[in-house]
Amino acid sequence: MSTTGGDGSTTKPKPVVQYIFLRRDLEWPAGAMAAQAAHASLAAVTEALRANHEPTAQYVSADNLPRMTKQVYGVDTLEELEKVRDTWAKKIVPEDGTEEPLYYWWMEQPENIPSAMATWPVERTNKVSKVIKGLKLTYF
Repeated sequence: MSTTGGDGSTTKPKPVVQYIFLRRDLEWPAGAMAAQAAHASLAAVTEALRANHEPTAQYVSADNLPRMTKQVYGVDTLEELEKVRDTWAKKIVPEDGTEEPLYYWWMEQPENIPSAMATWPVERTNKVSKVIKGLKLTYF
């Protein structure tokens, strides 16, 4: 989807991306970690849609489905995951001024273990780049 400026020029919107952060220290099988990512992702999207978050509506629109982008990062400890969460909460704030956090903190049940965090889909910006700087994309 592109937008037309007042001068008639067409600009492409910034890509909307969902970021997922998984704990590596849990040493769970790859399938279990994939499930954690899926649970956190769906929970974040559900919460964002409930809040009428426009970038999320764009992200899950029929036109965007073939271009949906997720980036999955691994963190080494719970403390590192908490640091990512806290940094995200400070730097990536809703444009409408609400206090709504733009992420979902996934707790595996019934163990009550924080295993993942998924962001609401957001535009890729310099603020986002600063939050994820130094983190590595992961696979299990």
